[in-house]
Amino acid sequence: MILSEYDRRWAEIRLYHFCLDMYRIRNKSIDIMDMVNMVCEIGEIDSSAIKPIIQTMLTDTYYKSTKREIILIGSKKGLSAYSMGKLLGMTRQGVSKYLNRNEEEFSPLPRLNIDDDRLIIKFLITLDKLKDVGQLGYGTFN
Repeated sequence: MILSEYDRRWAEIRLYHFCLDMYRIRNKSIDIMDMVNMVCEIGEIDSSAIKPIIQTMLTDTYYKSTKREIILIGSKKGLSAYSMGKLLGMTRQGVSKYLNRNEEEFSPLPRLNIDDDRLIIKFLITLDKLKDVGQLGYGTFN
C-alpha cells in the first residue's frame, strides 16, 4: 500500500487528536494505554509498536497539527467547511477564506516513517469500525 503525503499526515493528525480526546476524557496515561491495548487486540495490531508512538504524541508538540494542516488536508479528505470550523472554533466562512488563500502553496510534511504510518492507519481503521458498534439506526430511543 503506497500512501500519499496527504494520507500519511492525515493519519498522524487523526491519531494525535485521538490521543488528545482520550487525554481529555481520562487524564491518566495508563487509562489511555488500556484503551490502546483494547483497540489493538480487536484490530490484531502489535500494541508494543504503537504505544511508543502514542506516548510520544502525548508529550511532543512536534506532532501537533496546525489549523492550516487540518483545513487544507481535511478539505482534500472530504471534510466540510462547517465540520472543520466546528472542530477548530472557526466559522464556515472563515474556513472557506482560509482555503482560498492557502491551498495552492501547501505540501504536507509527514512526521513518522512509512512503517509507523501503516500501523496507525490500521489502528484508525479499527477505531472507525468500533465507532459504529451498537448503533441501531436513527430514532432508536425517540
